[in-house]
Amino acid sequence: MMPTNSEFRRYGCQALCGSCLSLLLGFGVLNTFSVFQDHIGTEFENPSSTITWLFAFAAAFWQIAGFACGWISCNLGHRNAAFIGGTALVCGQIWSYFANDIYQYFLSIGILTSFGISSCYNVGLTVLGVHFKKEFELANSIASTFVGIASIVFPMLFDLEIEHFGYRGAYLILAGFCLHMYIAAILFRPTGHHRRKHITLKTTNIKDIVAVPGLLPYMFVYAFFYIPYITWITFAVPYALELGIDSLVAASLISVYGFGNIGGRCVQIVFTYFVKNKSMAQLLAGLCLAATSLVVFAFVQDFGLLVGSSFMFGFSLGFVLPSVTVIIWYLSIGNDFEVILGVNTTFIGLLNLCFGIVIGELRGLFGSYHLTFIIIALMLLMAILILVCTKPLRRMLPGFDLSYTEFPRQDEDND
Repeated sequence: MMPTNSEFRRYGCQALCGSCLSLLLGFGVLNTFSVFQDHIGTEFENPSSTITWLFAFAAAFWQIAGFACGWISCNLGHRNAAFIGGTALVCGQIWSYFANDIYQYFLSIGILTSFGISSCYNVGLTVLGVHFKKEFELANSIASTFVGIASIVFPMLFDLEIEHFGYRGAYLILAGFCLHMYIAAILFRPTGHHRRKHITLKTTNIKDIVAVPGLLPYMFVYAFFYIPYITWITFAVPYALELGIDSLVAASLISVYGFGNIGGRCVQIVFTYFVKNKSMAQLLAGLCLAATSLVVFAFVQDFGLLVGSSFMFGFSLGFVLPSVTVIIWYLSIGNDFEVILGVNTTFIGLLNLCFGIVIGELRGLFGSYHLTFIIIALMLLMAILILVCTKPLRRMLPGFDLSYTEFPRQDEDND
């Protein structure tokens, strides 16, 4: 029997189901970028750098749109934001079916689809902050598990769909999958401006956000940790094809990554349940594991080692991703979680956009993605260095103590 004071009751469980579906669809579409990339490049015969820029731009724009999606969630409610994001996803896939030049794909994939992914991500995570407070870490870990499920199912499924129906037909099928985002929207309550009945919110002020100790360096840690994951998902399959690996087998690397993601998420859920307030320590451990696995992935060509490093890389993301969001949740105490998450995501997107241009140039100059994976491994090492050298973040490594005076406090009403 669930305790009577548990937050996993009534609307909490309903919101959790909607969050799981939202993250499944958003990251499922994101994980198909690597599968569709080679087929679009083959049909239009554009320079390899142009195709690379297209998908690098798409991987960056969904993050750049984070602030806009956070504003929509905060002002229009999570249900309306989910409807808007689902519509953008569906329209993006249908337009991709009819697109007849590469520049239309910049609009269909780079703008519409990416905006839909950003909405799924923002809504799927921030809606949990409405219904969960004491058990936010556990709820976030459960919902984030579906990011790993999306990594397992979508790449191989749509590689098979492309073989049977062509990549344009696969886009129509993907549009049908995206329609399920409306189900997620229905599961979200129309909370509007009264979305936290047990918390008195303060007006979000940029000065208050900047004044939080450790938040700005943490934004760089988050960026240098997240860009490698997005880059890996986007370019792992093309890199494997460069090594002479069959397309279906290459797509299986992302599925292996997804299995690792699920494994890391399960370990993280158990860890969170038994050991409270260790999010920063989890982040550091995951970053070290991710950097090691990326170095292996960049410097070996044996398929068995590629599979092993893909699994460990996915495991590190599964172990780390919930902790990253929880840290932002704690740092945003007293402010709008949706807005701060959106600002942080937009910051990552801008850096990722610049990095995508660099990737495109390197791909055009050297004709290979090998140097790209070396660079993202160095980015992870930089994230570790910033974390351990910044005093406010280093102090958090033993775990968060909410009695710290430098953190804003939540004002609670008596329920």
